[in-house]
Amino acid sequence: DIDTDTANDTNTEAVSPGLSNDFLEPMVEKKLRSLFQDAREYGKDQMQVRLDFKPQKAHMVNLFVFPFLSRNLLQVQPEIKDKYTQLLEFMGTNPRDAMPIYHEFVADFGDRGWTENTVIAQVLVPCEEVFWVKDLATGAIIQGVEDETPRTVAHLVRMEMVVRSKPSDGFFPFEHEQGNWQMTDIDDLLEGNLII
Repeated sequence: DIDTDTANDTNTEAVSPGLSNDFLEPMVEKKLRSLFQDAREYGKDQMQVRLDFKPQKAHMVNLFVFPFLSRNLLQVQPEIKDKYTQLLEFMGTNPRDAMPIYHEFVADFGDRGWTENTVIAQVLVPCEEVFWVKDLATGAIIQGVEDETPRTVAHLVRMEMVVRSKPSDGFFPFEHEQGNWQMTDIDDLLEGNLII
């Protein structure tokens, strides 16, 4: 549960100590983390936020993979974004035209001796939730419903996991090292916050 009441508290760490950067960084992607931290700061003297939620279960909506691509690789080699975008366009219109680009990615993998692949999952999470935002000057509820009775609300959560791959001398041709899941968007607040 997260219960944030900023009306009488000026120390935000006392309100929700688990939301520090050190805690959030491995679990929440940078853009999404920044969005929530900015929301906590903006208008904190003018608004009171009440959020209490309990996830009930999770339903996998879809799962897909971007081979040879990760946010880390895009930072190190920003030029691969255009090449990967072209690869995806060709895959949708004329897959044969995509093969030379695909072979370039395979050759880069061979030269480096490793690559990173991104697995993206979208999960629907029904929650029992109490949520409202109150304007402290007027007392008006500007978002949500001021009611302590939880309502069932479904949230769409997008997550990514980076899988690092390298050649193997074993039975299987590759070794894979899985990273941790990291939340990249909730309810399309960042319009998907897709890797590319």
